[in-house]
Amino acid sequence: MALTPNGRSGEFRRIVDVRGQYAVVVENARGALPATVLLRVQTNLNPGADVARTLSPTRRLTVILVSFAFFFVTVAWSGRKLIRAMRA
Repeated sequence: MALTPNGRSGEFRRIVDVRGQYAVVVENARGALPATVLLRVQTNLNPGADVARTLSPTRRLTVILVSFAFFFVTVAWSGRKLIRAMRA
């Protein structure tokens, strides 16, 4: 699922969206001195809050159309009020 390059330190983040058992494997190079490993695991029940996403094309078009409709209704209402005020 994730692999870090060889080095003195490394880090990886992974969103796991399927329940199950997982293993973290730390491999020390053959003939290297013993390593001290610090492992920190963090869980988040709502990972969607941390992940940046974009809207689907259909939803994006809906947002644009609703925004335009609201804008034009506001302009028409304001224009109508102004024309009535100028005639009076």
